[in-house]
Amino acid sequence: MQNSSWTSFWKKPNDAFNRVMNVATDFFYRELTGRYPLKPGDSVLDYGCGPGFLIGNLVNAGIDVTGADINEHFLQQNKARFPAVDFIRISGKPPVTFKKQFDQVILLSIVQYFPSLEDMENVVRDLKGYLKPGGKLIIADVLDENTSPTRDALGIFTQCIRRGRLVAFARFILYLILSDYRQTSKNNKLLLVSSTFVKQMADRCSLKVELVKDMTPHPTRTNYIFTL
Repeated sequence: MQNSSWTSFWKKPNDAFNRVMNVATDFFYRELTGRYPLKPGDSVLDYGCGPGFLIGNLVNAGIDVTGADINEHFLQQNKARFPAVDFIRISGKPPVTFKKQFDQVILLSIVQYFPSLEDMENVVRDLKGYLKPGGKLIIADVLDENTSPTRDALGIFTQCIRRGRLVAFARFILYLILSDYRQTSKNNKLLLVSSTFVKQMADRCSLKVELVKDMTPHPTRTNYIFTL
C-alpha cells in the first residue's frame, strides 16, 4: 500500500503531529456517525488504521472493530492499547483475508500514499468482497487536482482552535517543515485521485458511488461512499 519511504517515516512518532491528527480523526468520526450511524455490535474494518485514533472512537462506541495496516510499528502499539481488537498485517497487495464481513470498511486519509491508481483499484476490488449486504466502503480525505494545502491547513487550524490545540498545531507545522516529511513527499509523490477516475473505477468494480463533502476538516479533499 505505502512506499517504503512512507513506511519508514510513520515509524517516527511525534506528539504534536499525533495530537493534530487525532483532532482530524475525531472530526471525521463525528461526521461519519452523524451521516451513517453505527450501533453497538456493528462491524467495521479500519483499513490503514495507523496509530489507532479511529479505532479508539469505535471501540468506545461498542463497535466490533478490525484494524489493518502495513506498518508493524503501529500494529504493535495498537495491540497493546486495544487487546480485544483483531489486527491484520497487510502488504498492500491484494488479496487480503479477513474472517468476516463488515457493515463499514473505512480507508481514512491513506489512498494518497498508494503507489498508483491501479493499486488503489485492486484494493477496492478486493475489499468489496468483505462488505455485508447494505454495507458501505468509505474512502475519505482523498486528494485530487483541486486540493489546496493552504485551505486544508486552515480547516484543520480552525478545528485545533475549537479543541484548544493551538500550541499543538504550531508544533505540527514546525514538524512538517523541519522533519523529512517534505523530502519524503518529494521522493514519493502523493497520489491524486480524480472524481472521474473514481466513477470509472466504481463502474469497473460493479459498485455504486456517492461523493460526499465535508467529512473531514480538509475542505478541498473529497470523500466517496461505495455500495454494492
